[in-house]
Amino acid sequence: MRDFEAELRLGYHPCLYEIFYWMPDNPRLIAPPFLLQKMDLAPHFPVLHRFLKFWSTNIDAKLASVRVDAGQRFGRREIVVVANELRLH
Repeated sequence: MRDFEAELRLGYHPCLYEIFYWMPDNPRLIAPPFLLQKMDLAPHFPVLHRFLKFWSTNIDAKLASVRVDAGQRFGRREIVVVANELRLH
């Protein structure tokens, strides 16, 4: 939880990335999107850039496009910490 609070203080907020890529075995087809949700800093998105650099050096599939939903920032008052959880089934 402390990392999350520290990220909020630094200005990070939840971002959703939708990554489209060409299928490695058939480069004429785009694969179903790869979804990734991370805390990141808009407008520079350093976390996304690190991930895309990793992708380009370690994964054979070539990127087609990336959509970013930076969402809304939220503050400490909007976070509820759940202490206990009860599961049925």
